[in-house]
Amino acid sequence: MAFFKQFPTINVDINHDGIIDVSTDLWRYVDIIDEFADDSFAYQKIRVPNEVRPDQLSHQLYGSPDFYWTFFVLNDFLKGGGINAWAKGDTELQTFMDDAYSKYAVMVFPPVEDPTNAGEFPLIDGMPINNPDYKDQLYLLHDLTGTNEGTYVAAKIVYWDHNRYQLWVDKTQLYIYTPVAGGTAVGPDSIVKTDDYFEDFFSVGADGYKAYHVRYLDNPQKILSAGDIDSDVFYEDSDDSETLAANQLGWESDVTNLPNFSDSEAENLVYSYQIFTDAQKAPHTYSGFVGSTTATASTSSLSAAIVGAYRVLTLSNSQYGVRYYLAGTASLPFVDGGTRIGFYNSDNTLVTFLEGNGDDLVFKRINSGETYSFYQTQAVIEPIEVLSPYDALSLVPTYDDYISYEDNHIAENDNAREVRVLRPDRIREFAKEFNGLLNR
Repeated sequence: MAFFKQFPTINVDINHDGIIDVSTDLWRYVDIIDEFADDSFAYQKIRVPNEVRPDQLSHQLYGSPDFYWTFFVLNDFLKGGGINAWAKGDTELQTFMDDAYSKYAVMVFPPVEDPTNAGEFPLIDGMPINNPDYKDQLYLLHDLTGTNEGTYVAAKIVYWDHNRYQLWVDKTQLYIYTPVAGGTAVGPDSIVKTDDYFEDFFSVGADGYKAYHVRYLDNPQKILSAGDIDSDVFYEDSDDSETLAANQLGWESDVTNLPNFSDSEAENLVYSYQIFTDAQKAPHTYSGFVGSTTATASTSSLSAAIVGAYRVLTLSNSQYGVRYYLAGTASLPFVDGGTRIGFYNSDNTLVTFLEGNGDDLVFKRINSGETYSFYQTQAVIEPIEVLSPYDALSLVPTYDDYISYEDNHIAENDNAREVRVLRPDRIREFAKEFNGLLNR
């Protein structure tokens, strides 16, 4: 290639054996020479057309493909990334994303408490899923029976992204896993390939989440295809059976030592709130703002007085950061999530809550003989800017203000189309000066 022919050669003792090889000095780095760097008229910004390679752009600009290397000298992102950083054509980009994502599903396991057991946090994030001793044998299981003792659908775990709380699994093959009663000392578990249960496995339930187990399945030789008859062949111990058995014990021990997990794998449930069977649609970067309110029911007698057409109720010494909702008697109940009792504030404006300000709060209702003996508060968390997946997912497990992997690739590729090039009347002068600096 014309670019590399410009580099000088050096003598290198590659194997440290006294034998000298002549090699191109690719470590020689030369930045843009000062006179060109300071001359803004020497450059221009252009947008690389779709499906155009560096040599083709060189030919379009300079009448020769030999100056393609100048693009990699003049643009920092190309210096670091080389040809892989060059903007892909639309077809190439789509092929790249298909190759990178088509085999996988992405499941989000946010850092929130157990939805079925308040105060417990059985986070998958603590599991040593990426440990090389375990990762090739780990499977994500969904219980088909709901008993934690029956038959499971299983998918091979590929990777845990602890920054985004995402579990990547191989969606191209599911398995039916049936543990043998009495444990592996009695006989081998059954692991059979299946083409069924895809929708059931990769969908959240009516409650907005799906419960799974993570298990180490100790012998890949056990995996059968439906209809196999001579299963004993598949159940024979592999050459590394002792290593696999030791790793399984190691996995079980590591998980047992985590908070909120028991020594029974069947009881170790983790919960996914978002599932993307098209992995490139999964969240890459979160953004926006997120806030929350925490309901805390309170009962209190409010001082009341009739003032004109209003029944005026006063709450003394309200707290900052707390919203106060008026509730009523049995005939006017407060139902959280339902219709709140509307009332007037001290300015006679109809509202549904009052913000605590440290002073007394006044609730006013049109006087109809109805009494009000209690109120409900909600502690308000002010909206915060989402700067990380934790900011979003710890407050809203299904947070959906994000840029997907696909959108991120498209945006990065679009940015890569903007390149700095030399003007045609300066290209040969630049090439000559650059070559001279390389060979000083």
